[in-house]
Amino acid sequence: MQLNATQRVQPRLLRREERTPVQIRASLYYATTFEPAIICDISRHGAGIEGCRSVMPGDEVTIKFLDGRKLTARVRWWLAGRCGVLFDVPLEPDDRLLRDDPAVLAPSKAR
Repeated sequence: MQLNATQRVQPRLLRREERTPVQIRASLYYATTFEPAIICDISRHGAGIEGCRSVMPGDEVTIKFLDGRKLTARVRWWLAGRCGVLFDVPLEPDDRLLRDDPAVLAPSKAR
């Protein structure tokens, strides 16, 4: 498959996007398993995740946060228990995940 100039440049631009350092607990689901993980940095298009023991680049994953929110993504790289993912749908610019909002650090409370 031949890539046009826009497709070749886009991943490079995404990697240069500013990342917000965070410490957000989550679960990482892939294939037939899941494991606890920590989102350590995040941008509108992707995240760095610690605690990824057996994912491979190209794997489809679901990130489930303690408040029940889910994001789907694809693993772009893996190294020694840490991976980088590209979200299937970019976050909105004002998404609370980009602000390290304490509300995403704890499960939602029943009212």
